[in-house]
Amino acid sequence: MSFYVIKRTDDEINRVVNWARDSQDQGTRYPGLSYEEGLTAMADWLTGFEDIAPDAD
Repeated sequence: MSFYVIKRTDDEINRVVNWARDSQDQGTRYPGLSYEEGLTAMADWLTGFEDIAPDAD
């Protein structure tokens, strides 16, 4: 039994991934956030543990 089940649609995931890629060129919106914190936030959102998408303003 797997603990992690993706709860987001392909469109939602693509939107957030594209937003993250754009941030690589334009600069981060979260300079105080570590890489590890960003990964955790993304995993929590993907699995439905967190409802607020990483690209939410």
